[in-house]
Amino acid sequence: QAAQRRLFETHLLTLRSNLFETSRDFRYLTSMSRFIIALVPLLEVVLVLLLGIPFFGSGEGELGSQTTASAFDAVAEASYTVVALLLVWAVHRAREKSPGKKSSQKATKQSASYGTPSQALGGAWSKLGARLPASFPASLPSKSVRWTPAFKSENAQNPVPGKPRANLSPESERLVEAVRAGGAAQLPLLLEQATERIVKEGSLSVEVSAELLLSALRACASRRCFREALAAFDKESQRIGAGNASIWSLLLYCAVEAGDFERCHAFKERLLSSGVPSGLDFVNMVRWLSNSDDVAGATQLIADLQGLNFRIDGATRNRALAICATKEACGMLLLLSGNEICSEVMDVTSYNTVIQAHLKAKQTEQCFERYRVMRRAGLQPSQQTFSLLLEACIVEEAPVKAKAFLLDMQAFGFKQLRNHYTIVLKGLIAVGQLDDAMELLSGTGSWAAAAQHHRPSLANYSSMVKAYSDVGDYAGTFRVLDLMEKRGTAPDAIILNTALSACSVKALESSTVLHVLLRLTRLGLTASTTTLSTLVKAFAKTESWEAALQVLEAAPGHLGLSPEPRIYAQLAQACLAAGHKEQVIVVYEAMQKAGRQGRVQVDKATTARFSQLLASFEPAATLSK
Repeated sequence: QAAQRRLFETHLLTLRSNLFETSRDFRYLTSMSRFIIALVPLLEVVLVLLLGIPFFGSGEGELGSQTTASAFDAVAEASYTVVALLLVWAVHRAREKSPGKKSSQKATKQSASYGTPSQALGGAWSKLGARLPASFPASLPSKSVRWTPAFKSENAQNPVPGKPRANLSPESERLVEAVRAGGAAQLPLLLEQATERIVKEGSLSVEVSAELLLSALRACASRRCFREALAAFDKESQRIGAGNASIWSLLLYCAVEAGDFERCHAFKERLLSSGVPSGLDFVNMVRWLSNSDDVAGATQLIADLQGLNFRIDGATRNRALAICATKEACGMLLLLSGNEICSEVMDVTSYNTVIQAHLKAKQTEQCFERYRVMRRAGLQPSQQTFSLLLEACIVEEAPVKAKAFLLDMQAFGFKQLRNHYTIVLKGLIAVGQLDDAMELLSGTGSWAAAAQHHRPSLANYSSMVKAYSDVGDYAGTFRVLDLMEKRGTAPDAIILNTALSACSVKALESSTVLHVLLRLTRLGLTASTTTLSTLVKAFAKTESWEAALQVLEAAPGHLGLSPEPRIYAQLAQACLAAGHKEQVIVVYEAMQKAGRQGRVQVDKATTARFSQLLASFEPAATLSK
C-alpha cells in the first residue's frame, strides 16, 4: 500500500506540475493542489469507516467477496479518483477566477513543451489513466479551459500579437522545430519541401498553406527572426489566399521590428480587411507611423478604425503616447490625446507622457498648456508632473516661473522632494540669477513661501559656493558658508577649496587672499596640493611673486604641507607668461634651497621642465647658470 501510495502521489504531482506551469494564477493553484492532495489519507479513512472494512485480519465487510487487501486497493483507487477530479476542478477555477491576467514568461516558455493547456491537462490525465478505474473517462471534456494569452516576445515592451498555438500538423511542427534549432533562414526552402509532401498526400489547400505560414511566423516572432519571417511570407504569399487576421497581425509586427516600414501599409490594409484589430495591433501601427510623425497617416488610420467601431482602453493609449514621446512625434501626440478612438478620458499618466514629449522637443509652452488643460479637466497633478514642469522652466530659462509650481505643489499637499528643489536652484544659477538662488537656499525674500519645510543638501550648498566662486565673488561664498554654520552643516574640503578658488578669478591684493585663506582655515580647510595651486593662481593675477614664494616657504610650518616640485614649476610658468624671465631663476633657486633643506624632493622631470623654460633666455650665461 505504501508503494502504491507513492506511485499515485508521483502521478498527482506530475499532473499538478504540468498544470502549474501553464496556469495563470500560480499561487491559487498551488495552494489548492496541496490542499486536495492532502485529502487523500482522510478520504481513505472515511471510506474504510463507511464500508466497514476491518483494519486487522482478513475479515469481510460490505464489499462481500473482496478480501481486506482488495478492499484497500479499491478504496485507494476511489480516493485518488476523487482527488484527480478535485484537482482538475481547481484548475478550472483558477483560470476562470482571473481570465484577464497574463501568464508569466516562465509559463509561456513551459507551455511550448506542454502545448496548449488542454493538451497539458490531457497528457497528465493519460499518465493517471493506467492507475485509475476502468470507469474513469479516457479523455477530458472538449470544453475545457478559458485561456487565451497573447504571445510575448523577449522585448516585453512590444508583445507579439496573436493567439495561443493550436494543435499543429506534423509539417507545422517540423517548421517550428527548425526555427527553434536556428534554421529560420532556411524557411523558404523548408516551406517548399513541406508543400511538396502535402501535394503528394493530396491534402493541399489554402487553409493548410495558411497554417504552415502562421506556424512559421509565430516561431520566427518568438525567436526575433523578423526578416526571416518576411522572407517566408514572400515565399508563401501566393498560396494563402486572403489569409487571416493572425497572419497579417504578425506580419505587421515583424515589419515594424525589422524596420521595413514600407511594407507596413499593405499589411495594415490586409489586417483591417480581415476584421477588427487588437490593441497590440494598434500599438504596432503607432510604432510604424511615429517613426516619421505621419500625422496624415495617423488621422486616416483613426478614421478607418472608427469605421470598424474599434476602441482602445486607457492603458493602450498610454503605451501609444509613450512610443510617440520616445520618437518625438509631437504631432501624433496631440492627435492621440483626443478621445475619438479611446473609450476612456486621459488620466494623469497620459498627460505626463505628453508633457515629457514636449519637454524633450523643447516645446516648453506646450508643456504649460497641457498642464492648464489637465487642471481644467479636474485632474490632480502628480509629483512627476511638477518635476517635468520645473525642468521646462529651466529649459525656457525662466526659473522664476518655477516659484508658482512649487507653490502649487504645496497647495496639492505634496511634499517637495529634494530633486524639485535642486532643479530650481540649478536653473537660477544657470541663468545667473544668484540673488534669487541665494534667497531660495536661505528660504528668505520672495522665495520664502516656496522654500519652506525644505532643508538644503550639502550638494545644494556646494552648487551655490561654486556659482559665486565662478564669478570671483568670494564674499558671496562666505555668505553661503555662514549660512551653513548657522544651520549646523559642516562644509567639506571640496566646498572650502572651491571658495578659495574665487580669489583666482579676479585680481585681488595678496593681503586679501591671505585673509580668505586664514578664514577658510578656521572653518576647517585642510591644505592640499590643490590649495597651493589655487594660491599660486591667485598671486599670479597681481604678479605677487614674493608673496607666493613666502607662502610656499611657510607651507610646511603653517599649513602642514610641503609643496610638490610641480607647484614651483607652475609658479615659474606664470612668471614666464607675465614676462618676468629673471623671476624664473629666483623660483628655481627657492626650489633648490627647499630641496637642500629636505622640504622638497626635486626630481629629474622638474629639472628638465625648468631647463625648457630657461632655454629661451639670453645671454647664454643665464642658461649656463
